[in-house]
Parts: sequence; structure tokens; C-alpha cells
Amino acid sequence: LYVISVAAFTGPQTKTRLNAAEAVGKVSNMQVYLNRGVQGLVVALLLWCVYCATSAEIQGVSKEDGRSWGLRFLFYWIILYQIIPISLYVFFEIVKLILGVQINRDPQMIDPRTKLGATARTADLVEEMGQVNFVFSDKTGTLTENEMVFAHCCVCHEDDDARELGDFRQTAKLVEKTEDAPGVC
Repeated sequence: LYVISVAAFTGPQTKTRLNAAEAVGKVSNMQVYLNRGVQGLVVALLLWCVYCATSAEIQGVSKEDGRSWGLRFLFYWIILYQIIPISLYVFFEIVKLILGVQINRDPQMIDPRTKLGATARTADLVEEMGQVNFVFSDKTGTLTENEMVFAHCCVCHEDDDARELGDFRQTAKLVEKTEDAPGVC
């Protein structure tokens, strides 16, 4: 009994391999800024330790106590490492957790029909909410039943007359105003 076979469509040129993309880690903008700041502090610490170890070498301090430049650099690194704020990361995560709990307990986030409240499933959601540039929605909502309810409007930091715009579910027209809001052309 013999079996003859041919292996076809294998290797790195297959459709599956060509369409495979590396997973991109989703990191919030605030986390990116925090990481850049800490990286800057690490570079500053590195430069400062190089400067201090080199200064000790030039002044002859290293020759008196018999320590090399590398060992002196490590001493300065250990002494000065406190400028790197590890507690800032911990505090940042605690704040995101507290804000997520506040979203879960917010009475304005309860759906009147199902009586279910919002559920924050990720801590990064909170810090990204204020950075929304575009909102895409289907117009009909036949499948999802999404309801976008106007809640509040603020133009140029003045929101005195914002409540007059009303609820867009009840009326499709905006209330006519005699004068434009400041900052609106």
C-alpha cells in the first residue's frame, strides 16, 4: 500500500501568512504621555549618574577608596533612583479604578427600560472618553436600538442657555434663538 501526496500552498507566501498582522497593543494617550515622561526621567538619571561618576574619577575620589568608575556609577544609580516615580503608575491605576466604579454607580447611566446600569469593563475607557473625536452611529437603529439622547451643550465655556436646546427624541427642530451663542459663527 503506497500513498503519494503533494503539499501545496505552504510556506510564508500563503494567504493566511500574508494576511496575518501583528497585534497592536492598545495604549491610552495618557499612558503614552506618562511613559514618555518616565523615559525622560530615566535618561536624566542615566546622564546624571555618568556625570557624577566621571566627576568622582576626575577629582581622584575613586583612587582614594579603590572603587572603579562602573561601581561608582552603580552607587550613584542606587542613591538617585528615587526620581523615577513608580508610585505614579500605581496612583494612576487606582484613579482609573475609582472612576470605573463611579461609572458603574452613576444613576444617570441606568437604562429606564431594562433598569440596567453601565458597566465599565476596562479601566482605560475612562481616560479615553474625553478624547472622542468622532461618533459613528447607524441612523435607523433597527438592530441595536441605540438611542442618542442630547443631555447638555457647552459652547465657549458658557452653558446658561444650553438646556433650551431640549431633547432630540421629542422634537427634531432646535429652539430658535434671537442671538447666537458666543464663539459660534
